[in-house]
Amino acid sequence: MFKKLNTFLPDLNQSLIILALTTVAGSIISVLGGWAVYLLFPPLVPYKQFMMYPLVFLPPAIYIYTKIALTKKMADSSGAIEKPVVPINNPGFGKLGGLLSFIIFFFLIFAFNIVTEPLSSWMGI
Repeated sequence: MFKKLNTFLPDLNQSLIILALTTVAGSIISVLGGWAVYLLFPPLVPYKQFMMYPLVFLPPAIYIYTKIALTKKMADSSGAIEKPVVPINNPGFGKLGGLLSFIIFFFLIFAFNIVTEPLSSWMGI
C-alpha cells in the first residue's frame, strides 16, 4: 500500500528549514488565524485552538510537498532513475542506534519545552 507513496528524507539544512517554518511561519499563521476567528466568528472562539493547531504545520507541509514535486519533476525531465526510497516503517535509527537516539530525544524534548515555555505563556496557548 505504501510502496507508491513519495517520501522525503531531509538533510540537515532542510531539517532546519522545516523547524524554522514550523516555529516561525506556523506560529505567525496560527496567530493570524486565531485573530481572524476572533473577529469574524466570535461564537467559535472557544474552539479556535482546535482549528489553529493544524495551521502550524501548513508551511512545512507545503515545503515538503514542493521538494517532493521538484525532485520528481527533475528525475522525469532528466530521465534519471529515482533514488532508492526509504520505507516508512524502516526500523533503523541511522548510525546512532535506537537507544542513543531515544536518550537524545528525551533531553531534546525537555530542552524544547524550556525554550518554548516563555513563548507559549506570552502567546496564551
